[in-house]
Amino acid sequence: LPVLGGETFVLILALLVSVLGWIYLLVRAQKRWLVAQSLVVIFSLGSLALQLGKNRFDLLKFPVSRELKTQSPLEIAGKACRLKSAQLLATRWNLVARVDVIRTPGHPIRELFFPQGISEEAHPSLIKEARLSFNSEIHFYANNTFFSSVAPSAELYTESLPYSLLNRPRVLIIGPGGGTDIARARYKKAREIVAVEINPAVVQLMKNELYSLSDRVYEGVEIYQMDGRTYLESSSKQFDLINLVFADLYIPFYKSNIFMENYLYTLEAFIQYLSHLTPQGVLSITKMLGTLTTPTELLRIVATLLEGFKNLGISEPKNHIVVLGFGSEQASQYAGMVLAKKQPFSKSELELVRSYLHPPIFALYLPGDSQATNPFQKLILSPHPEKFYQTYPLQIFPTTDQRPFFYLFDKNLSLHKEMLRTFLLLTLILFLLPAGILLKQKGLAFHPVQLWFSGYFALLGFGYMFLQSVLVQRFNLYLGGALYSLSVVIGALLVFGGLGSLIAGKLSLKVQLAFFLLLSLGVLGYLFPFAPLERVFPLNLGARALVSLALLFPISLLVGIPFPLGLKLARERLGEGIEPYFFGLNAIFCTLAVIISLYISARFGLKSLFFGSAGAYLTALVSLLCLIKLKK
Repeated sequence: LPVLGGETFVLILALLVSVLGWIYLLVRAQKRWLVAQSLVVIFSLGSLALQLGKNRFDLLKFPVSRELKTQSPLEIAGKACRLKSAQLLATRWNLVARVDVIRTPGHPIRELFFPQGISEEAHPSLIKEARLSFNSEIHFYANNTFFSSVAPSAELYTESLPYSLLNRPRVLIIGPGGGTDIARARYKKAREIVAVEINPAVVQLMKNELYSLSDRVYEGVEIYQMDGRTYLESSSKQFDLINLVFADLYIPFYKSNIFMENYLYTLEAFIQYLSHLTPQGVLSITKMLGTLTTPTELLRIVATLLEGFKNLGISEPKNHIVVLGFGSEQASQYAGMVLAKKQPFSKSELELVRSYLHPPIFALYLPGDSQATNPFQKLILSPHPEKFYQTYPLQIFPTTDQRPFFYLFDKNLSLHKEMLRTFLLLTLILFLLPAGILLKQKGLAFHPVQLWFSGYFALLGFGYMFLQSVLVQRFNLYLGGALYSLSVVIGALLVFGGLGSLIAGKLSLKVQLAFFLLLSLGVLGYLFPFAPLERVFPLNLGARALVSLALLFPISLLVGIPFPLGLKLARERLGEGIEPYFFGLNAIFCTLAVIISLYISARFGLKSLFFGSAGAYLTALVSLLCLIKLKK
């Protein structure tokens, strides 16, 4: 993808498949279809030539044409890609997302974020900062979603929070994007700047096409291409400021039900952030607030942060947190900032914070200030946060690495339930009913042995997919991204599992059953940390992938044994030709298991999938033993 681009890659695959189809027809002497397939090959070749010559295909149809329903700052910024004067400067593909660089001449980001202009009643330094720091006309889009503007200068004026609280700080920026926060840290004469960016395309663009346009803002900065959590796991550095400004993953399935986890805002993440702060260091997180009556993202961050302080033994976290909001009364959505310290905020620091409380900035919580009556005040001052979570209309309890679904606010999991009902209905209509008709034609529809084997292969589908789903999460943080983990885990299960199936045919029945039992118990072994291998955190992705493959090898090898074993026994009991049915049945329940795993992990946590997988494999083993005993 980084070399060819998504559209070209798809067209090359189409050409290869059509050529293979043509060769197949030629070998099988299917002359009546050969002419039609030749036309398909010519069409595929012509499409590829057109793409290579004139770059005519755009799968994501940039710029987008849909209208926005709300007016949140990020969505206002999203209008930039639809301006008539918008220019596409560069595009890069990679495993994380497609990144487009857009220039909007005459329309700086200030105009997009502040369509009504900057109020003269605002803090004087904020006016100056808005004029200088929000002056960029170049913006990043990941899969047509705005996520960052490119810094117009290597140094950007700032006397605002959190930089005004610190003097020449050591700064860690998670998600630097276009380098605006790097430029602000440079203005404050930061002694050290470390930036961690998960999307390698952003770093490549900033160091190449945008090198001069960004005033070389990335130059001289310690840049790491990985997830912010992965970097913190591998580093022992201490920082005066850890800064996350709308940090997110921007994966290909943005705002969908797939890969909805986010490990940047879990309890374990906040413990890491606080542990990497110097004694007077500041953690600063800027995120969407939502509405003032029922805030979402920022309130959940505060809830998780309070739990993090508790885990670190801080008894009065209310003195360690400041929460600010910003936005106009005309806006339906607000943004906000959380500032946190390991030491209580001093009087002078709080006075400095209060000096910024001019429109569009307002206080949501300040230590010692009980004037505001809002959910933040109630949560932070509540002696029993659990009661607050129960009565709050949305699900905002602290997220953890076991339940990292930060954006899942629906207590009833309505979307999950609806999706589950839909898939169950589709499975019944499209798969199970036709399967029953086919079996009846063979006279096997109500054969007890056949039904018993059907249950066996259904259980294997559940066991395999539950295991695969949770292992993708298990190695997510270690590898530094969901898609890296997806590739490594599925690759290991397929290749090593195939090897296990190959070996299984050469083993005796008793040995295969013993390995089956080992598989059922071995699944639970991945619940626990792998010391010392898992503590090996090389910064190189390839090295971490090799360590992951070594850890995945044993369980992947065992996964390959139950399927061919069951297939062999089913063939002996039911006769030749039954194999395709069980292949299909297993595939059906594998598909259904993915949907069920989403609901289970959201409701009960990721660990429950390990128990579900082990239980499915163990039940399948018992059912197989019963079949073997009945045969005797």
